[in-house]
Amino acid sequence: MKTLILILTFLSFRAQAQEQFFMLANEPVTSNITYVGAGTTAGGIGGASPGYPTGIQAGNILVAKLTFRYSTATAPTVAGWTKQVTTTAAIGADAEDAGSVVTVIYTTVATGTETGTKAFTVTGAGVTRAQMYAFSNTGTGWDIATASASDNTAGNDVSGTFGASVSATTGDVILTLAGTNTDAFNVSDPVFSVPGLTTTRTELFKFFTNSGVDAGHINSMFTVIGTQSGPGTYSFTATQNLAGSYPNANAYAISLLRLRQVNP
Repeated sequence: MKTLILILTFLSFRAQAQEQFFMLANEPVTSNITYVGAGTTAGGIGGASPGYPTGIQAGNILVAKLTFRYSTATAPTVAGWTKQVTTTAAIGADAEDAGSVVTVIYTTVATGTETGTKAFTVTGAGVTRAQMYAFSNTGTGWDIATASASDNTAGNDVSGTFGASVSATTGDVILTLAGTNTDAFNVSDPVFSVPGLTTTRTELFKFFTNSGVDAGHINSMFTVIGTQSGPGTYSFTATQNLAGSYPNANAYAISLLRLRQVNP
């Protein structure tokens, strides 16, 4: 009788363990990403040196976003950073309120000792603008996807379709950088429409300058709910302050970065 009781107890324990194992195996992978903060913005001709955010800890991901002008300039390779995505748009030849604009997004994993500023030198660039952001998660690393879109048509309606699906799902964070070749626009809040997703936008930074050959950029963060089932469309309106004065303005280069937590 004692042997039978032991056998039944063992079988019951094993069944419970198997049930717990299958419950854990079937639980969805989730992201738990927190926005730590932004560093100081920076601008200049031929590069910029944005400030590191405060509160950085080891394992955080740092995201640097750059917008610069001139078709002769190229996005630099920066030691210790990964150049994740580069996007170019242009209408007409390089000039004030005309020509090319480039947006670039870099990332690096923080050591937790970062302070001060980081120089991004863009040889041959005109006006440049940059800012850095930090994010944390509760997992073991970061999964990144990128996409690009551009609007090379003058006019008030700006839109770009990201041809490559970034496979976003609940808990992911999508960062966008829309850079333009002009400063002469009043810009509405961008909308990011993605099949299968509900997106909520937070504006990180919006800047337009008439220094150099003019430029502007819009930094946004989108949190998402759902599962992406197709390419996304990013759109907004950009109304000229002086209608008809800038026929080659309103080119927009839009870079996108998706952050996802890697779980054990």
